[in-house]
Amino acid sequence: MNLSDISESKYLASADYQVGDTLGPATITKVDREQVPVPNKRETKEKLIIYADGFAKPYAVNNTVKRTIGALLGAHNIDKTWIGATLTIKVVDNVRRPDGSVGNAFRLDSVHKPKAVAQVSPLMQEARDLYGKYKAIDAEKADEMKARHGKNYAAMVAELKTVLA
Repeated sequence: MNLSDISESKYLASADYQVGDTLGPATITKVDREQVPVPNKRETKEKLIIYADGFAKPYAVNNTVKRTIGALLGAHNIDKTWIGATLTIKVVDNVRRPDGSVGNAFRLDSVHKPKAVAQVSPLMQEARDLYGKYKAIDAEKADEMKARHGKNYAAMVAELKTVLA
């Protein structure tokens, strides 16, 4: 059990961890804006919030981290472009806060872009679909055809349409 598991804060708090602790890698699942309470004040401030698999709670991002991630992953459509990216944060000490106090804080350790998803052309998808139908009928002949055509999807689709007609 970690102190953060029983902390009253709705968000990750560096005070709940030891200096040197590393959180992540965590995969970003959602990016949103929320009103976050300002410490020691009776007001709130809108902040960027990152929800990520691998973090115990949502991460309320400060401006420096927000700009750094934006420079690496892009600053437009972040609610889409940041999804799937992974990040790691560390707890460091002796950080001057906006209120003038000094203490622990999170610092970005690493950010990695989401893994690219291979795009399948419509012709390739049609070849896959027809091949699956033919394989269900005659697996041996379907495999021979696949070996013969390789990545020539147009020829494969034409032959499969003829065979399956």
